Amino acid sequence: MKGVFAILFIVLLCSFSLAIRDLPENYEDEITYALSKYPELEDVNIKFVEEKIATTMACRPNFNFIYKKKKNREYVITINNEISESSGFVLSDLSKDAQIGVIGHELAHIVDYEERNAIQILAIGIEHLVKRSQLEKYVDLIAINHGFGKGIANFTETIVHNKKTPMNYKKNKLNNYYSYSEVRDFSEFIDENGGTSLSK
Repeated sequence: MKGVFAILFIVLLCSFSLAIRDLPENYEDEITYALSKYPELEDVNIKFVEEKIATTMACRPNFNFIYKKKKNREYVITINNEISESSGFVLSDLSKDAQIGVIGHELAHIVDYEERNAIQILAIGIEHLVKRSQLEKYVDLIAINHGFGKGIANFTETIVHNKKTPMNYKKNKLNNYYSYSEVRDFSEFIDENGGTSLSK
């Protein structure tokens, strides 16, 4: 049985090897699994980097997206590698389910970016200021539709109930993302109905 899983992992990794570069060794299995849930991203250029940031993970298009065709865009997903008073959790502090949930959410941002032209991507900066909750909840739904409800719920539960979570990080989670119960309910609905239509 282990041999079967090993072969499956190699096949999944090879499927994305032309488009995906520099998978961090510590999270290679989790990232590869998450990518396998997004067949529409198979040919999209995505780079994963580890550095200190003010949140667990973050996703953005490479700045050259402004003049590149959509098929040539590149995206960067940054994984926080240093805990601080404001950064919440580093990925390695989370359960495997929660890690996969967070990765799935960041990949959902890329699905959202891929639906937009360059001007619309620039507008996301304004969306983050005036309607961040609407944007993040839409991205959550993309991830839940791709099977990441359990992981996202696990991550939310960790953030909200862990005493080590910085208060500003917890408030951001409560104010801008779906709650544990909402994620669970959406997941159950999708499981029963085979998906749901999304609208921004």
